[in-house]
Amino acid sequence: MEIATLQYENKSFNLTKHAHILPAVGTGSSSKHAKSDFLSLEPIVGATFRHALEQQPKWADRIADENQLIEKVLSGVSTECATDFKSVLRDSYFDSGSGSLRRFCTQSLLCLTHSPNSTKKNFKSLDAMGVFFSEVFIGDNERKILESVGQGELHMLDREMRLAFEVDPRPHPSSSVPVKRYFEANLISSFRTDIESLSRNSATLLAHVDDLIRLYLFNYITEVSRYLTTSMRSLPREIEEGDLRGMYYLLEGERASSSRMAVTNGWGSIKDVFSDAFSHINCLEVLNHIQVKDKEALDYVDIASDNSPAMLTAVKKVARDFAATAENWSGSFSHREELLSGIENAKTSAEAVVELWKWIDFQIKNTGRDRIWKGFGKWFETFAHGSLLQNRRRAGYLAVLPMRNLYLLVFLAVKASGEKRIRLKEFWAALELRGVLFDETTRRVAVQGLESIGVLETRSDSGDAQYVRSPF
Repeated sequence: MEIATLQYENKSFNLTKHAHILPAVGTGSSSKHAKSDFLSLEPIVGATFRHALEQQPKWADRIADENQLIEKVLSGVSTECATDFKSVLRDSYFDSGSGSLRRFCTQSLLCLTHSPNSTKKNFKSLDAMGVFFSEVFIGDNERKILESVGQGELHMLDREMRLAFEVDPRPHPSSSVPVKRYFEANLISSFRTDIESLSRNSATLLAHVDDLIRLYLFNYITEVSRYLTTSMRSLPREIEEGDLRGMYYLLEGERASSSRMAVTNGWGSIKDVFSDAFSHINCLEVLNHIQVKDKEALDYVDIASDNSPAMLTAVKKVARDFAATAENWSGSFSHREELLSGIENAKTSAEAVVELWKWIDFQIKNTGRDRIWKGFGKWFETFAHGSLLQNRRRAGYLAVLPMRNLYLLVFLAVKASGEKRIRLKEFWAALELRGVLFDETTRRVAVQGLESIGVLETRSDSGDAQYVRSPF
């Protein structure tokens, strides 16, 4: 067991080098000015694909330079109707309202970027969410699949326009920091199955990849935040890493009462974990200076389950080093003596972790730094507002699944089974694997929705054998 030299250079708790458990959102970012980008999700999708495919298009602006792209295509084509040909290209490949490049192949996703209403302070944060998603969910196999999607489906004009992008290889820089600790292996596995299913047809991928990324990124961030908070609250008792818990959703258009499972065990039951997220990042930033052979990074469970004297000594040392560093900050770190006293009296590594967490959390939430953690949590909440979270006035924000997402999940569940249809009860189980839970009322609403589009089949006189087939 080794302890790296403590590097804690930022006095505002907003710069991490060791704890990469959530997207590296800048604390100076404004979620209010990112709403349009969150609703479209285009900058996050674009950053995801640029990172995953290690490619960078020459045209990286929101509105690609129409004239230069069109002239480049025209230079490789022989025609006596150049004016008409330009009009065809402009009408086929560019949106008449925004002037942005339309999606027509996987590589066109590389050009998706920030809206004109966004601010430069938000650019890095939005890109960081896409890079984070790529790091966590897209492995080598998925990268190969995405690189090959639709290559044989492009007609002549598509091929010419794609060549005009001048897409260049952009290997990940050696200075980039990968995610240090992967959580929710089952959720990651489900996404990789789903992206493979979605990639079997390029049109399907282009139409639905945004919804898939949004749902998995939201569920992952929520699960990780809840897991870390639950872990910390369980200390110093012995704890175990839990399975995917999921969250209850309503369906679009469905009414909700305060007694519904979708309300009591939905967003309202876990929204407060975001207030702890910034404290987790900074506590683990300190603890991850402890390096154990064959382990990439540690979390509370790893440390608490190690009752060896060596681990206790290591936790105490990084805590003392942190307190010594904080002593020299221009902004005061109060209760330093209480932190040192608690650390010295700790009998187990779990107790030492609790002391470290307690005082870091206090500094973040009860000093002038409170604006930082509130903005950090608000960023992730705003990410889902208007898409997966809806304001229901008295009930506040509730997790709501759009009907188009329900149909997408039916498609993915059926494709993953390898069959033409699956039992309805198997579909509910498939939703749970993806972090989506329905109570009985929502299930009835879902059944009505599936019946309305003709994908629900009853194959017995009693009606107890119900099957769903793909709507696409």
